[in-house]
Amino acid sequence: MTSARLVAAWDRYWFRPASPWGLIGVRTLVVSNVLWILLSRPDLPDLAGWPREFWAAVSHFTALRYLLIGLPPVIERGLYGLLHVTLVAALVGVAPRTSCFISAALLYHFAPLEAIFWSRLGPYFNGLTFPVLALFALAFAARPRRDTPWSGEFRWPLALLQILFTFHYVGAWFSKLHTAGWAWVSADNIAGMVRWNMVWGVTTPLAPAIAASRLACWAIAILTMLIETLFILVPFSRWAARILVPLAALGHIGIVMVLGIVFLNLPLLLIYFDWDGLDEHARERWRAWQRSRATADAAVRPEQSGGA
Repeated sequence: MTSARLVAAWDRYWFRPASPWGLIGVRTLVVSNVLWILLSRPDLPDLAGWPREFWAAVSHFTALRYLLIGLPPVIERGLYGLLHVTLVAALVGVAPRTSCFISAALLYHFAPLEAIFWSRLGPYFNGLTFPVLALFALAFAARPRRDTPWSGEFRWPLALLQILFTFHYVGAWFSKLHTAGWAWVSADNIAGMVRWNMVWGVTTPLAPAIAASRLACWAIAILTMLIETLFILVPFSRWAARILVPLAALGHIGIVMVLGIVFLNLPLLLIYFDWDGLDEHARERWRAWQRSRATADAAVRPEQSGGA
């Protein structure tokens, strides 16, 4: 492929005309997901006021990086309240770029505190890392309105966020290979994980049956590795998205049923939805309705003229 074709392919991927519905939909998904998480953590700002001994392992650089500098509790709670206000503003489209930027900055401050919440297997699937990045990206995107013409300015933020979201799966794939290699793909490994979870007292509907079935454990191991290996294709292929996104969603539901671990960003899989196709379908339905209305009006006029 020549350099000119590479440049054309690059521009086509990032800057081809796209519907504003994509940005509106993704902003709604991200903000709703963040609010859902934060509203379940009403005491989150109080964690910043824990005694100094709890922060002994946290370096001064890390604390400063997240502005965990010992602000008075009333200020932390005020900032937390402001975060909710700016998120609601972003959700309803009030100064969306400004509200997204302020929300991202405040969420960046509180996100490390959310990581303290843990499951019995560890702090997996924390829910605020991707939303911080998404809100910052949306803060620099063009302001979308439902009736705005399609534009490349609506394409690049959505494409960027779709690629970033794949790292939930690419990172998990790399971690498995780095820590266990391809030996991770085995019935014994899956059965061991389930039994270890049961030892910690996590009782789920399917755990005993899965741990006792080598066939089920092999299926889980193989499907998990296949989905995580191929998920990098999802932002670039509609067929990959149509197959792998539903499989990933079913996999997360299975993880809840077997291990009791909830992926807090699960609703954000909808960022791979075909927003352009939805907009085009809606516009076509609107044009069809207008044509039928015009035809009906044209049929009524002669009758009115004849009656006159």
